[in-house]
Amino acid sequence: EQRLPVGKYSLQVRTMQDKEVAQKIANQLHAIQGVENVSANIAQRTLFVQAVNGALLSPFALATAADHAQCEPIAIGGPYGVMTIERATDAKPATAVRPAYPQVQGEVR
Repeated sequence: EQRLPVGKYSLQVRTMQDKEVAQKIANQLHAIQGVENVSANIAQRTLFVQAVNGALLSPFALATAADHAQCEPIAIGGPYGVMTIERATDAKPATAVRPAYPQVQGEVR
């Protein structure tokens, strides 16, 4: 179980090849209330977010910031632990649950 100190978060994205992409994501992160500083490690495809005075940030807000920058978030770490994000694809359906309809035999009235 990996936990970061209160007020510190990490956001890992699927692709972040250069500083330009990192800056696009950082701009979106700075728009979140409570974000003080953002730094990036391009080799690890990870951004590090420092919150103002140890404020708690929503992992969903951080993921949305990456989405708005046209980048796919895959993991978000914070004081609560690590949240991983998997997206449904055609090869992997969104759910494995199938609706169960009762099998009725006989005639329908």
